[in-house]
Amino acid sequence: MNREEQTGGGLPRQEKTGAVALEEKSEARPEDAQKAEEAPAAEGAPEEPAGGPQPEMTKKEQEEEPDVGQEAREPGSESAPEESGGPVAPEEEGEEEPEEEEEGEALSAFERLSLPGKLLAWLGLVALALAILLGSALILLYLTADMEDVPQAQVSFEGQALEPESYRWSVPVAGPIHRVFHRDMSDEPQRLETVESPTPRLEAAEGFELEITVLDEAGETVFEGTGQSFAVFAFEEEDEYTASITAKKTAGPQVTGYIPEGSYHYEIAFQLSAAPRLEASRDSVAQGSVFCLRLTGVLGEELPRISAPFSPDAIFVRQGEDWVACLDVPYDCATGEYVIQVEAGASTLTQTVNVYARQLRELDTSTLDGTALTPYLGALPEVLEPYMDVADPDIYWTDGFIQPVKGTLLRDYYVNEYTDRITDPTLIALVPDIVEQLNAAIQPRLSLNVTFSLPAGSKVSCPADGRVIFAGVAGGAGRTIVVEHGGGLKSIFYLMNQMNVQEGGFVYQGDSLGTTNDHIICEMRLNGSAVNPWDIWRNLGGLA
Repeated sequence: MNREEQTGGGLPRQEKTGAVALEEKSEARPEDAQKAEEAPAAEGAPEEPAGGPQPEMTKKEQEEEPDVGQEAREPGSESAPEESGGPVAPEEEGEEEPEEEEEGEALSAFERLSLPGKLLAWLGLVALALAILLGSALILLYLTADMEDVPQAQVSFEGQALEPESYRWSVPVAGPIHRVFHRDMSDEPQRLETVESPTPRLEAAEGFELEITVLDEAGETVFEGTGQSFAVFAFEEEDEYTASITAKKTAGPQVTGYIPEGSYHYEIAFQLSAAPRLEASRDSVAQGSVFCLRLTGVLGEELPRISAPFSPDAIFVRQGEDWVACLDVPYDCATGEYVIQVEAGASTLTQTVNVYARQLRELDTSTLDGTALTPYLGALPEVLEPYMDVADPDIYWTDGFIQPVKGTLLRDYYVNEYTDRITDPTLIALVPDIVEQLNAAIQPRLSLNVTFSLPAGSKVSCPADGRVIFAGVAGGAGRTIVVEHGGGLKSIFYLMNQMNVQEGGFVYQGDSLGTTNDHIICEMRLNGSAVNPWDIWRNLGGLA
């Protein structure tokens, strides 16, 4: 039998490539493999394809290689070895391929990834590690945030420290993450000691906003508002009171981040038993000076009454939560002790003040050298007398007084001026009796104001806040300005050159009232009485 008959089909035998051989090998049944092993050596391995041995293929290439043998067969046809009529001897290289497949299967999933896939995997691992670190840090920050990070309100009521009844605070941890602390305490209000002031002080640490509601014993609301508005509130009667107070603080940007936000709540109860108190700015005062009485602890808005023997026109005016009365001591007031009586509601209080003598100084002027020609004003101009009764019910000044002009002092307050007296020691020694008689015949003139010499056009500053009640010509005193500072205390400026204000206008400390000629006379009057301007300008007597 020839070769064509042995193949059973007369078809030439096809040499399989490495990929086809592997495919057929993978599809061969166990019994086919056994038959191939029993085939005689003469049958041998198939001839190598043209071009020499083919390179080994990886598992991935085997999967992607098209099934050539499958395409060559018709559907339902049997495998090539069965068509050839006998088993085909396996190639030598094919016997080692199962081992290579096992090695390929042993490769990790990471090693099979391409370079971009590996980079993405590494980035994912780094992101996971960072997330774990950040989460741990946030947990640590959250656990370390505690009430020590919360600011203390330090709320006090009339000097008595308050304990919070409850609180709620949000402490920043990181970004929008906060830790909340809250606590509800006893419903019993904190009992305070008896409050004696009708205007008790409500205070807190800087940065806290206060809200307060006060109820009387009948449960009626007597006050509701902010701590700022409570500062000017005054109780009108003695009673048992309860109060609810909230001290809150809102968050805001700080140098190191954000501050906690929250509030404290307080419940207090107290008995108001007001006791008016009277205080004097000084116990002893000189003639021609001033002093003030301050009345505290007065219930309601009823005007207290004052009786002072040397200052019958003195009145009380409101200054904040207190009542203040400024009293003048006339330059000719008799020395000694005086009792001042004050009536506030049903209470009567007294204050003793000692008045002592002021030294009367002397000033000699001469017609020959021109010093006697210095302007002089010994009495209040008649046109100004009606304005001395003005006493505004408010104290306008807040920061005391300042000296209105800077110049050379020519004549001081409470000085007797003598013109053309003989002061030559030689003449006095030669004819002492004659000199004494001549000098005794010269009548002095008393100065109750101060006179300055200064360059024309100098500025006159307002010594304190006040209301202009006169701006015009006052007879021989020339252009004159009168400023009411409240409570009957007035500044008067004579011999003005130019006036920059008008009657009825309000002026502030340091404002320019106008300018001077080469002289100016300054005068201060309280309740119509001329007082020492230096005491006012130097803020003596409790004016500051």
